[in-house]
Amino acid sequence: MAHFANFRLPTLVLLTVATTGCGRRSDLPKTAPVSGVLTYKQASVENAQITFHPELEGNSGRGVTDAKGRFILSTYEMKDGAVLGKHQVTVSVMVDRASPMPTRAREALSPIPIKYANKNTSTLEIEVLDKRNKVELQLED
Repeated sequence: MAHFANFRLPTLVLLTVATTGCGRRSDLPKTAPVSGVLTYKQASVENAQITFHPELEGNSGRGVTDAKGRFILSTYEMKDGAVLGKHQVTVSVMVDRASPMPTRAREALSPIPIKYANKNTSTLEIEVLDKRNKVELQLED
């Protein structure tokens, strides 16, 4: 009988952990929906990684563009948007990540200016407001 009692305690602890891990934590910074379109030279950019880096607190919001350059950001949950406030935005298009080419050579093949891939050189800044945010990211040389 003592063996059965030892079995129930770990099961109870496991069930408690499993049920308390659901849902978004209330101590995380507030997010708002962010969707948009990415263009370069008036053409949509496909398969681009868009990252919103918050100026203050919180995780970065990320999304990937589709064939029409459209994206939806996710930060803590799928499609929850980005943290409220100002963001530095980076954009990169990885050309064949499986290629044995060195990273610099793959970057040279990028269909967009490489300056947008780095927070220190990207000129894109967006403020996420407490509403549905629709953005147009237009890249320039």
